[in-house]
Amino acid sequence: MCAPTSRPSRTADPVEAVADRLSVSSGRELARSLLNGVGAEAVERHGPFSAALGAVRAVCRRLDADVPEVYAAASALDVDPCDAVAAEQKLESELSPPGRREDVERLTESITTYAVLLDALENGVAAADLSASVDVDSELVRRLDGNVTEFDPAAVREHLTRLRADRAMAQLGFRLYDVARDDA
Repeated sequence: MCAPTSRPSRTADPVEAVADRLSVSSGRELARSLLNGVGAEAVERHGPFSAALGAVRAVCRRLDADVPEVYAAASALDVDPCDAVAAEQKLESELSPPGRREDVERLTESITTYAVLLDALENGVAAADLSASVDVDSELVRRLDGNVTEFDPAAVREHLTRLRADRAMAQLGFRLYDVARDDA
């Protein structure tokens, strides 16, 4: 991590300033939603930049992204690392735990399978060609029994949307998922 050349602007959006300063590319909107949804007390007690750092770190963990090291990040942001840790703990205490990694992986596999099925439906690919082209759920291929046309593309698309929402909820935990949805 490069040393900062200047302090973040105290008038800037704290999440944006933290993410920019630490070169965090994913989860900005989610971290902002977290602060807007359940972060008022963390901001009041520990300051907006400490709370934003806590939100960015909490979200990075939920997204399985690189989590900025708290002491180096606090130094780069010119905030007290104890405040940053306390703010993060306060934010985490407001959240429900994420689902098990195995559940997220299973949902990801199902999403891949149904995305392949939808692509096949939209492009006229035969069911027999599905398993050869992509590693898809063998149970689904058995159910297809060579006839991809039995599936309604709109129903598959709707199911895919539900699977993606289920995965997001499992990955983020219900409370963070709900806060993000409400903030959208």
